[in-house]
Amino acid sequence: MPPPPPFGRGSAGSSSGSTVADPATPRFEKPSPAAISSPTQPPAQQKVNKKAKSSPARRRWLCFVWLTTFWAPPFALRICCKKRDKSSQMAWREKVAICFLILLACTAMLFCIVFAGVIVCPPRILFNLAELDYMSTPDSVAVPKDGGVRKVYAAIWGRVYNLGELSVAFPQAHKMDEMIQFRGYDISSGFPRSVAGACASGPLRPPSNVVLRDSNPIKAIGADRVFRPHDARAKSDPGLEGRIRDWLVNSSKGRFAISPEEVSAGWNPKDPMRGDRTVARIVVGQNVYDMSAYRELPTDQQWLGAIQVRPSGGVPMRADAYMFAEAQRQAAGGQGMDLANDPVFMSQIWQAHDGAVKRCLDGVFYEGTVDERQTLKCKMADYILLAMSILMVCVIAVKFLAALLLPRNQFLPEGQSKFVLMQVPCYTEDEESVRRTIESLARLDYDDKRKLMVVLCDGNIVGAGQDRPTPRIVLDVLGVDPSVIDLAPALSYESVGDGPGMSTNMAKVYSGLFQFEGRLVPFVVIVKVGKPTELSRPGNRGKRDSQMILMRFLNHLHYDRPMTPLECELRWHIERIIGVDPRWFEYMLMVDADTTVHPESLTQLVAYCMTDTQIVGVCGETRLTNEKSSFATMIQVYEYFISHHLSKSFESIFGTVTCLPGCFCMYRIFTSTNGKVKPLLVSDKVVEGYSDTRVETLHKKNLLHLGEDRFLTTLILSTFPAMKTRFTPAALAYTFAPESMAVLLSQRRRWINSTVHNLLELMRVKDLCGFCCLSMRIVVLLDLVSTIVQPAMVVYLGYLIFLTVRAVSNDQSLDIVMVSFILLAAIYGAQAFIFILKREFAHVVWMIIYLLALPVFGFFLPLYSFAKMDDFSWGNTRTL
Repeated sequence: MPPPPPFGRGSAGSSSGSTVADPATPRFEKPSPAAISSPTQPPAQQKVNKKAKSSPARRRWLCFVWLTTFWAPPFALRICCKKRDKSSQMAWREKVAICFLILLACTAMLFCIVFAGVIVCPPRILFNLAELDYMSTPDSVAVPKDGGVRKVYAAIWGRVYNLGELSVAFPQAHKMDEMIQFRGYDISSGFPRSVAGACASGPLRPPSNVVLRDSNPIKAIGADRVFRPHDARAKSDPGLEGRIRDWLVNSSKGRFAISPEEVSAGWNPKDPMRGDRTVARIVVGQNVYDMSAYRELPTDQQWLGAIQVRPSGGVPMRADAYMFAEAQRQAAGGQGMDLANDPVFMSQIWQAHDGAVKRCLDGVFYEGTVDERQTLKCKMADYILLAMSILMVCVIAVKFLAALLLPRNQFLPEGQSKFVLMQVPCYTEDEESVRRTIESLARLDYDDKRKLMVVLCDGNIVGAGQDRPTPRIVLDVLGVDPSVIDLAPALSYESVGDGPGMSTNMAKVYSGLFQFEGRLVPFVVIVKVGKPTELSRPGNRGKRDSQMILMRFLNHLHYDRPMTPLECELRWHIERIIGVDPRWFEYMLMVDADTTVHPESLTQLVAYCMTDTQIVGVCGETRLTNEKSSFATMIQVYEYFISHHLSKSFESIFGTVTCLPGCFCMYRIFTSTNGKVKPLLVSDKVVEGYSDTRVETLHKKNLLHLGEDRFLTTLILSTFPAMKTRFTPAALAYTFAPESMAVLLSQRRRWINSTVHNLLELMRVKDLCGFCCLSMRIVVLLDLVSTIVQPAMVVYLGYLIFLTVRAVSNDQSLDIVMVSFILLAAIYGAQAFIFILKREFAHVVWMIIYLLALPVFGFFLPLYSFAKMDDFSWGNTRTL
């Protein structure tokens, strides 16, 4: 081995682990100072001093932002919102503009579902004969003996009543056993109206001897015998009829509904419903008036003829003749019967003579209301509800099939020889978490000589409740000799930190062999210590900067470019520990410092990637370690399970898993075809995009400061659209979920906001797999829309519950509401079927807990996240 380079190193552990490199393998030699500082760096590492020009899309967006926030002057933001610099003020303005768009989307959705139907077809409590019979107590049910009221619904002069209540109110006149036979009928004939009392006004003078023939078929069952005032019971009580009439005025349950087909029946001579009956119904403002008995009167007794009508350009006509002629014309034309649309009728008949005709028709001939509930305009809202439910079911059904089709068998090829880097970024984790993660990686069922654990400590920081800095905890767990910790030199490298003076950083490198349970696992620890002038959080630059140390190092290796002093030191340590060229590492396993990995997981991930050379990234299933610690953790268990076995399974079928979680995933560093190496994770385009330091907009800050793990997947997919990102349930890892609502809020604020912005980025990728409605672009669009309108979806579910309660309280049928609930039940039933197939029966309980917490996940958390979209801190997730 060549002598150590003069700029020093830290070392630890034993070097007894035999190397796997051939002794003839060329070793790394220290580059010249000119090579280290060579200005011929790739675009990814070149600094841009000039301020980049805004794109046309950006300029249009800023115009919209100012249009929506013009009312907030800068001084008001400084005073009221504590936004003192231009960057934070612009972020606030962009947040307001985005929230305005989200509000528009939620409002549009709720308007289409709830209010559009109400506006087009105002809700009215209507019942047809079939519904009256359905709501009534069946004959087979005995009459209640405990004072309860039997439900016997019938129609009387266009209104619906419960005759059971009538029997209770007037037991001396109407017995319950007589009422039962009338359920589901129109029994208006049993309650005659006074023609003289209702129609004798203005020019109308009905003859005193006029008798309207009642052709209502209810006579066949004796309604006239039961209710006629000439009945002996009524004669014995002269005031009975008046009291019953008063009861009818105050006890209506709704309006009697008559279908448009029944209204128009009989007017057309060819109408098969006409039969031998003389049917003459007219409609005015949706009110139906049965004029059949009037039309059968002799002409000299038809008192409405006293009013003359003069149509435009026509000869004078009797009012009743004009009404019947116009009604018949409308019925024959098929444009819908409603005389309210005829200006001659409204001006010369209905509104003339102080409304005498209207009072007459309302008092004598009113039969009910046109039932438009089955028309297209009234069913549109129901169809929208149904369409949305069907769309949700279709998406879930496809995801369900994808989850079933996804192979769950384990891949155990013989003789795995791939070299794997295991990257572990740390920040303020405690010793227990760090030890658990490191030991789980050492326990992995993979050749120790072909894996290298790289722990990156993001600053020399003491976590809350800790007695020493996190880097010291890591080094103590790995067994590094304390006497050499301070001897390692701090070497500079180019950082992606945000802020003045943060573009460079310094770090120390330690290496050795971690002895655990008889195994020797090589490791490298990189501790970012910062420049000597840094006093607060020295060396801290964020998780992305930690990842970039390795990615830039590998980028320089594969493109044979000059390295920084830190990278030179890192290369020397890797060759010294494992004895191989760092270029041989083909995969990078990414694990968070609070995650433990199942012993077989690395083998499964590597084996899965070996089945298809087009796989650039893969993730396994992440489960919770502390699922029963608190209510906050319990409501997350089912969400974690279904997000993997439904969403990621579905995306994996397309080969486009849109988010490989940074807590547990693996990327292919390079691929080799016909002896030619092609960098993937460390390609120039990926490194350049991921190391972007011009993070000035709200969009980029959410991508690179809060959602860097997800954005890395987005970059990979956009750079290599022909390659695949996959999910395999054969690989398992366990992580800790937030145990308090405050930490959960902080975590989900980052996740939700970064999801929105990453999905927007994915929408710009032109070559996503699939075509037309079966493309991943449609899936990404649905994910984006569903993320944005989550609060509206919760309101929609609440609206369904409201409709159900209202229908039950009003004894109405549930119709489309029940269909929507059935479809929603099918959605969660399909999800339940998945974990039943996997024999995860405990998830039945977790699903119930999740459904109870749905307002939290679907309403409160998204609203909180959107309101905090300009907050780029990590909040309470990691405390100092």
